Amino acid sequence: MRLLALDGGGSKTVCLIADQSGRVLGWGRGGPSNLSFASAEAAGAAIREAIVAACARAGLSSDGEPAIDVAVCGGPVRPPFMAETVAQAVQPPCYRFAAEAESCLASGGANWGALVLAGTGSFEYARAKEGHEHRCDGWGSLFGDEGSAYDIARRALVAVARAEDGRGPPTALREAVLARFGVESFRAVSRRIYGENLPRDAIAGLSPLVSQAANADAVAREILHEAAMALAHGALTCIRAVGLQEQRFPLVLCGGAFRAGQPMIAPLVEAVRSQAPGAEPVRPRFEPVYGALRLAFGCATLDWDEAAERRFAESLNDPALEALVVAG
Repeated sequence: MRLLALDGGGSKTVCLIADQSGRVLGWGRGGPSNLSFASAEAAGAAIREAIVAACARAGLSSDGEPAIDVAVCGGPVRPPFMAETVAQAVQPPCYRFAAEAESCLASGGANWGALVLAGTGSFEYARAKEGHEHRCDGWGSLFGDEGSAYDIARRALVAVARAEDGRGPPTALREAVLARFGVESFRAVSRRIYGENLPRDAIAGLSPLVSQAANADAVAREILHEAAMALAHGALTCIRAVGLQEQRFPLVLCGGAFRAGQPMIAPLVEAVRSQAPGAEPVRPRFEPVYGALRLAFGCATLDWDEAAERRFAESLNDPALEALVVAG
């Protein structure tokens, strides 16, 4: 049996093909497929690119033949769009769309509880055991996505601009940003960003500069703290909405923004636990595409056990694949 899992996002689209033992047979990567920021044409191309590459590495045909038995695909796209796009590459007898939150929870080994996703964009979510659910944010970079990698990067650029003018304190982020762009002035950075119309994922890619500076720079630490508080506020809103605040529940933390580590994770968890002391933080070992694969196993009525987990981890023997799938 061959199982396909796909997770689309604001920076990339990842596809895995595995066998019934959990071993990865093939993988592929495409560009962003978030329909809020990519055209339908670009998102569809990214999804197909990831699937075709995964099929090629697995030695399977991707010309519409039923080379895949089960597929679970998800991301910030409309379910009909995903189904139609997937069918252009493969036609599995069993197909299911998985909402982002479902794949993210599954990546932490949960099917209920609370979730904070902070990748290129961000949202918070909670689901009670009984099925009641609530979601916050995910509104996009113009009036939402607080605490996301994009938001952190935007705050860093604002801090550097203020320091440049004398409106804010000096910050080591200035030199870090200039070095990243290979220029000698922040005016040159501004010209690059606006002149080249840098896409959302490229801006979000600046966020690691903040975590790298945080140990020695108070401005960087404050940016991460503010991001953590925004995410905690959304998480608590969801937790209260579904009545989890008096229970013990998993608090799954997904997304590349959490690679900032404890300067961002610790204040978030502390804030959530101050009002929901039963929150048990889980930082998944693998990215949400792994959660989609676990869901695919469920669709195939296969057990995902310790042996499957071990075989999955052992099959990540390509550094590029490991970089895509292993959470930071």
